[in-house]
Amino acid sequence: MYNALTHSSIPVSIVKRNGIVVWSNEPFMKLAESNDVYKLPITDYIKSFDINSFGSYDSEDGSKLVFKTTHNGRSYKILGNILNTSSSDLKSDDNYYIALYWYDNTEFDLLSKKYYSEAFVSCIIVIDN
Repeated sequence: MYNALTHSSIPVSIVKRNGIVVWSNEPFMKLAESNDVYKLPITDYIKSFDINSFGSYDSEDGSKLVFKTTHNGRSYKILGNILNTSSSDLKSDDNYYIALYWYDNTEFDLLSKKYYSEAFVSCIIVIDN
């Protein structure tokens, strides 16, 4: 599993509950624009990311989180997977880690905006002599 994460083309980082980065792969370091991201808050590199702002739980047991953020003009959907926790109270337990998978959602968001901003209009014209 370690090799799969290390060599993944998707940026991956593992952070403590308080946002301190404990591990990341090369694509995440490129995203953060730094090779020295360890033991520092993730917000030092991704200013708009808030570890407490997960939008939803993506599973019944609450172990998968969904975040959205922007960085350097790109939009990201971040899937978080809670690691090593025995507590069900996610807001108060500081003794767990979150694996963050950073998916670049920019093209999808642009296409979605374009799709919803356009509308099909039809008109029936009746001319009577």
